[in-house]
Amino acid sequence: MTEKFSLERIREYWTRQALQHRQSPAASWSDRMAVELEIREISKRLADGDRVLDVGCANGYSTIQFATKKRIRIRGLDFVPEMIEQARLQLSEMSDKLLGTVEFDVGDVTALDREQNRTYDKVVATRVIINLREWSRQLKGLRECARVLKSDGIFLLSEATLQGWHRLNSFR
Repeated sequence: MTEKFSLERIREYWTRQALQHRQSPAASWSDRMAVELEIREISKRLADGDRVLDVGCANGYSTIQFATKKRIRIRGLDFVPEMIEQARLQLSEMSDKLLGTVEFDVGDVTALDREQNRTYDKVVATRVIINLREWSRQLKGLRECARVLKSDGIFLLSEATLQGWHRLNSFR
């Protein structure tokens, strides 16, 4: 792995994003229309009563939006403490708009809590697996998401690719 894509460089990038964009959806992606589309499509697949894990939740913008639309119990995890700090600030400002409950913690998609085997009805991962860079780490993250899902659970994965972004822009 080149220095350009080291874990530390990736962490530094996302820390800068958290500090620069704070509670804006731009902290996770500058394409707000795409973020809102993700929220709308993922929300359709969440049901009242679901227990949901949102891995790579960034500043919690989408996580909170899910809980304003559905009566869910959702836990947002992100690798970057500054993102979780912003998520908690945003949560305190939005708590009166929630239908469900929300909590945020620092966490690593490649090492989810061991005691949470088969805990979640849904696991959401938006643009997090791509940041793992190496296939072995991506596979480990995917396996962890599958491990914490109930046997009839659903894994909701949305990843950005350069090809997909070009197609999205030409669609617009």
